[in-house]
Amino acid sequence: MKTMKKILAIVLMAAVVVCCTACGGLDMSKVKGDWTLETAAGKTVAELAEGSGKDIASVTMNATVTDDSFTLSSVTGSETYKIQVRANGFECLDDSKNVVMGVIYDSAKDTLTFQLKQADGSVMDCVMKKGTADLTVASGEGEAEGDYEAEGDYEAEGEYEEGNGEEAAE
Repeated sequence: MKTMKKILAIVLMAAVVVCCTACGGLDMSKVKGDWTLETAAGKTVAELAEGSGKDIASVTMNATVTDDSFTLSSVTGSETYKIQVRANGFECLDDSKNVVMGVIYDSAKDTLTFQLKQADGSVMDCVMKKGTADLTVASGEGEAEGDYEAEGDYEAEGEYEEGNGEEAAE
């Protein structure tokens, strides 16, 4: 009987080790917190503002990541998504639990990367770094016309594999 209990305990421990190793999920403690736009379409926020003749706040975005949500904010509004953690990032889900956007966490660079579809149909690669930026527009009162779509209109481009969060080859 004692031998049987020992064998069962060893088998259960092995199963736990295999399950934990197979999950390999993202360490959310490194991702949680505030993020701000570093580059969009390969340009810094300052370059985007200068190129469009707009205030820096008009062309930037902030994000907040929690254990279960991702909120994108700009001067035009904000959108919050529930998230599903993957091996190297997370997927943003709509109310029907459909994947709206994949976000990749690069631990070496400590950045978040994702793609946004703009109002004109173009797709913009976005890279965020830790921190927040002031979204107060200095050039006047009222809403600024940013380069990003209004609340609820953020769209992701590309598909992400369910197993690892990486963009699938098309």
